[in-house]
Amino acid sequence: MVKELNNKQITICAVITDKSVEFKTTIDKGIRLATYFQNSNNKFFIANLKELQYETYQKYIMPIVPAETRWNSIYMMYTSLLNTQKVLQILAIKFEPPIVEP
Repeated sequence: MVKELNNKQITICAVITDKSVEFKTTIDKGIRLATYFQNSNNKFFIANLKELQYETYQKYIMPIVPAETRWNSIYMMYTSLLNTQKVLQILAIKFEPPIVEP
């Protein structure tokens, strides 16, 4: 396939496959994060996320949970997470559990 692309003078910048352990781990972490904010049991953190988003961006950006069979949905999930990255970091710092010393 690479040879065919070279013959057509198409440059390959990157090859991403779901066989990569790092790629799979990153996807799994993104799905866990997006799913967390879609779960109605987490209303407190969802409300805080929305409040911080409105203060920061003047709009709400809900993380998208990808569909099993749609590759673009993984892209859309990461786009939604990156678009609200600053607020997710603030939320993580604001609600970081205290360190308990023995």
